[in-house]
Amino acid sequence: MCRRRASHACNASRSRHPCPTVGGRATVLATREVSLVTLLLLSGCPIDGTGLGDTPDTSGETGADSGDDNGFHCDVAEDGSATYAQIQDAVDASTDGDTIRVCPGTYGAVELRGRAVTLLGADRATTFIRGTTSAAALSVQSGTVSVDGFTLAGSSTLTGGAFDMTEGVATLTNMRVTASGGPVGFWQHDGDLSCDHVDVEDNLGDGTNSVLAIGPDARTEWAHSWFRDNSNASFLMGVQGAISLHNNIFAHNSFVAAGVSISSWENGGQVTRADNNVFYDNRSMLEDGNRWVLSVSGSGALAQGNIVQGSNVEAMSSGSSGDASWNLVFDVEAGDAPSGTGNLSVDARFTNPDADDFTLDSLSPAIDAGNPEDAYNDADDSRNDIGAWGGPGGAGW
Repeated sequence: MCRRRASHACNASRSRHPCPTVGGRATVLATREVSLVTLLLLSGCPIDGTGLGDTPDTSGETGADSGDDNGFHCDVAEDGSATYAQIQDAVDASTDGDTIRVCPGTYGAVELRGRAVTLLGADRATTFIRGTTSAAALSVQSGTVSVDGFTLAGSSTLTGGAFDMTEGVATLTNMRVTASGGPVGFWQHDGDLSCDHVDVEDNLGDGTNSVLAIGPDARTEWAHSWFRDNSNASFLMGVQGAISLHNNIFAHNSFVAAGVSISSWENGGQVTRADNNVFYDNRSMLEDGNRWVLSVSGSGALAQGNIVQGSNVEAMSSGSSGDASWNLVFDVEAGDAPSGTGNLSVDARFTNPDADDFTLDSLSPAIDAGNPEDAYNDADDSRNDIGAWGGPGGAGW
């Protein structure tokens, strides 16, 4: 058992353990290369080379042209002090393997096509990419890309306004998707996508579509992220493709039909699962009908280790051939947890839910109550804790 404290920290070993896979990919991100690059750059550590994306010797220099006092040298700055004023111009001039560093500011839409590049923003709190009525904030059409340290904001009319992916391989880390209205704010049609610490907050749907849509040909892993204060969507997340959704928090969202709907009916039987997530205070705008916080259906669709607490709708539906086991459900309209192995109907005893602290206090019944198989153990090798800090991916916070 790894004790959860209000600091959201855990002192257990961070050794990796086996975990479920999506299309043969481990659901726990093995390393976070982009984040390591961020640490090197912000600490001023040199990276050899002189081309686009390399870090020249800026010792003794200060100011926007050479970077800030922390040694972050920019290739793109909206005030014109760097080589490029827009991210797209730097992308168009790049070659495979380049890292494009972006100073704080607000930038126009970016399309990534046919390249293997990294976009590195200074900080998601200060570095924004905004879409238009005709272009998504960030569009991945092909190639292998990594994007770190940005806030994506789409328009109120464009489908896939914040993020649109049609094919390729993309890794998103340390990002925020916000203020995106319209039909769908985040749309993955196809390709392989990994999202870690990508928070989806304050998005307003159009009442008939999902805030996030994952198509039947897509393969996705989403971990260690917040889905918070999104409203007026038919589904908060509608998933038809293969997904591993683990160690996330869904809080204070409103929707019409379901918070998260995961179906394997159209994805050829690929792995489709939700493990060790927290769903708290999520509500439907409908007074009756079929409404769920989490719905999993189809052969191989699985929900386990999740906490669903505080909702005006049914907590969980496992549909035809779906499996919901080792979950905890409390204070929802339907009352008890669904039928399934190891499900509990008791208060999770969060540390301080009023302050959005969903770690478990020392008396929580969710501690050591998850799937007892060794493959699902916590990072300290104790039995799986139900909730967002449990399981092999729990140490990633």
